[in-house]
Amino acid sequence: MQESYISLDPAKADSMTSQQRARLWSQRVQEACGGPLGHALGCQMSLTLMVCSYTSMRHKGFRITPLAPSKLPALGGLLLVGICGYGFGTSIAGASMGNSKHYNYLL
Repeated sequence: MQESYISLDPAKADSMTSQQRARLWSQRVQEACGGPLGHALGCQMSLTLMVCSYTSMRHKGFRITPLAPSKLPALGGLLLVGICGYGFGTSIAGASMGNSKHYNYLL
């Protein structure tokens, strides 16, 4: 309900319009990057690459459990692969479903 509240107080008018502009700007940036489907594709790519990497590591004898400090570099590598996969998926979605000219203009 707070989102639809519009103050009639002239002293608060500037802050309300700046909030609305900020919300509209972030919505347009998200749509220029492919919208919610871009986020979904990024998450899917991230999970897929993490599972593939874990499967490859599993064939070499790596197991996540039991957790040990010696396994932190491998777990960090899995996390890095997930982050890179998310970036790769969102960039594919931005290129195919988004509008790069509008995104560059907004930024």
